[in-house]
Amino acid sequence: MLAGRALFRTADGEGLANQGDVVVVGAGTAHAFRAVGPEPLRMMCIHASPRIEQDFLDDDAAAEAGVTF
Repeated sequence: MLAGRALFRTADGEGLANQGDVVVVGAGTAHAFRAVGPEPLRMMCIHASPRIEQDFLDDDAAAEAGVTF
């Protein structure tokens, strides 16, 4: 986390991340995040694979995975 504060959510639960924190989400794990608080959220995402593979879940799939806000 470069700046701001974020709420992260997976099917296992949720947590808050602040500036300086590192959040690790395993490959293939459905997750969501959103900024919380008055400061803009800035974060750096690092993917171990040589190319980013990303799927955006529609509302029904996100609800089924337990990652809706």
